[in-house]
Amino acid sequence: MKIAFSAAEIQRRETQLIAEGTPLMARASHAIANRVLLCLKQLRGSAYGSRVLILVGPGDNGSDALIAGTLLLERGVAVTAIFPLDREDDQWSKNFFRSGGVKVEDLDAEVDLILDGVFGLRGRNGFAIDLPDALLVSIDLPSGLAADVADPNSLHLHPDITLALGALKQTHLMQDDSCGEIELIDIGLDLNTTEASCVSYEDLDIALLLPQEDQRSHKYQRGTLEVIAGSHLYPGAADLTVGAALKLGIGMVRLNSPEVAESVLRKFPEVVINSGSSTALVVGPGRTSISKEEITYIRSQVSSGKPVLLDAAALEIFEHIPREFRHQVILTPHDGEFQKISGVSKEALLSNRLEVARNFVNQTGVILVLKGSRTLIVAPSTPIAINHSGSLTLATAGSGDVLAGVIGTFLAKGVPPREAAILGVHLHGLAGELIEGSASELIPALLQAREQIE
Repeated sequence: MKIAFSAAEIQRRETQLIAEGTPLMARASHAIANRVLLCLKQLRGSAYGSRVLILVGPGDNGSDALIAGTLLLERGVAVTAIFPLDREDDQWSKNFFRSGGVKVEDLDAEVDLILDGVFGLRGRNGFAIDLPDALLVSIDLPSGLAADVADPNSLHLHPDITLALGALKQTHLMQDDSCGEIELIDIGLDLNTTEASCVSYEDLDIALLLPQEDQRSHKYQRGTLEVIAGSHLYPGAADLTVGAALKLGIGMVRLNSPEVAESVLRKFPEVVINSGSSTALVVGPGRTSISKEEITYIRSQVSSGKPVLLDAAALEIFEHIPREFRHQVILTPHDGEFQKISGVSKEALLSNRLEVARNFVNQTGVILVLKGSRTLIVAPSTPIAINHSGSLTLATAGSGDVLAGVIGTFLAKGVPPREAAILGVHLHGLAGELIEGSASELIPALLQAREQIE
């Protein structure tokens, strides 16, 4: 599992350690220099005589770069430095120049490696500079991407390697595709994982969430999922939701959608057409509206302790569910739907996706699955889970209907709501990586995806 922390939490811990006399900057700089030396050896066979350009910023990242540059000079590396922004003449720059470092004004000279030390933990979004063609290594974060709220549309450097100092930051998980290879450098922060702001589950972590079933289990022990999905306008949505549940081995599917019952039965004759005893509900895929009678029914089911997933037209139903039961309610909107139910503008969502999602969950008490290229799973009082599985294939009609069936299946099998959402989103993403076609092809790929993590 990858664990990330907010910039504020890391700064708090750094301040505490520095006050205690911990040499964090020396640790970081030596680690950076050693990693650069390894890169140079891999590039040239030897670091001696290599050429490195350091980009020096005005803050601590610039200091790290200067100290690392001084250490490289001591190992026979030719190091030049450019200062894109104003920086005071301090002990680190004086040591660098005394050791043979050279300040340059242009970037025409050929180099083997560029060390980006412009912005780091306290950096801002937006930075651009024309660089020569060379391996680019960023210290802590690519310059131009802020630690907490990175704007992917802002100008920023695109490193081959990012050396994350002490801990992963939120941007390392949200914008990992802008960071190149991310390497965590231990400098002894020893952060408390209970203070983590974000996590990202990997296959081994996901495997631990899978429900364990006995070969002697009967159908009721394997879960019963009630589905209210599909309409005359979108009849196929019910097929996709039901199909996903059946493929993943649900004990029984009850379809409580008379409009599409006949068409679903033609494809899945094992489906039971009525409401009744169930262990979880999925409501909304392919529906254009939810009736008052259905809202009353759903509220009664959730109030009896049953978990429910609400999608599409059913998203707004959560407002009718008492707060004390919302911890078992999962919402699965895409951005447009989320803006509608939250009242948040598109601009606000784009500028601070993590914080907006966290605030919504804190205000409402639900579990939010905010779909996107990095789907977020947000639950009260827990780190946000950022999903890294998936492909462009999932950006297609019906993909969300399959996801609803996948998550609903794990809910029905007794997996707690937050874990069911994390598990379902990850598995759905892996299935998307295995196909190149439509949402219908996701369903047979689900078993292959499950085998991949078991």
